[in-house]
Amino acid sequence: MKGLKITAVIPAYNEQKTIADVVQKTKKTLARLGKYQIVVVDDGSRDKTGQVAEKAGAIVLRHRFNQGYGRAIVTGYLAAKKIGYPLVVTLDGDGQHDPTEIPKLLQPLLNDEADLVIGSRLMNPHGMPWIRWIGNHLLSRTTSFFFRQKIHDSQSGFRAIKLSALKKMNLVGAGYEICSEIIGEIQRCKLRLKEIPVRTIYTAYSKSKAQNIFNGINIILRSLYHLLINKS
Repeated sequence: MKGLKITAVIPAYNEQKTIADVVQKTKKTLARLGKYQIVVVDDGSRDKTGQVAEKAGAIVLRHRFNQGYGRAIVTGYLAAKKIGYPLVVTLDGDGQHDPTEIPKLLQPLLNDEADLVIGSRLMNPHGMPWIRWIGNHLLSRTTSFFFRQKIHDSQSGFRAIKLSALKKMNLVGAGYEICSEIIGEIQRCKLRLKEIPVRTIYTAYSKSKAQNIFNGINIILRSLYHLLINKS
């Protein structure tokens, strides 16, 4: 697996503690695969996330104020479209994803088995806190029902997508509901989805970033709103 062209998009909000390590590990993996660009979207951080990411070697795009995970993803995807590399990966800035698993996500795209690959934590839930497992499971079941697309881990931020597929999508979600919205766009655009199990790195820091039940309810309501909008 060499000679590839890949853009990595990393949304980040107040991730000064972890972002340098995430960028450096991503660089190390991508350098073995071919040409790459790493784009960190600093979503209005109040710490030095942007400066640290830039020093680590990433292109940094900054929101002037915090706009939400979805807006950060959209900004990163717009940058990926401008860069023009045919493969795009996303991973979180808190260090919970293992960049050495990026080739696993890319392989189904290279084999033309899928247009979007999601790294599923729920297919390999070892070490996942039980409350997070319940929340992610319920959100995934709800997403599967809304969009009639079976999905084990709809809220995973570890993804790989073909640029050609990304260009067909219309993503507008501001918050974490964009994860479910992506599933809906896969169905609307008649694209192919594949999930593969990935390892998640749980630390005290990454556990502190978990969504609470109210955010989960908000994700469901916003996902339903976007479903209704797309059908109207």
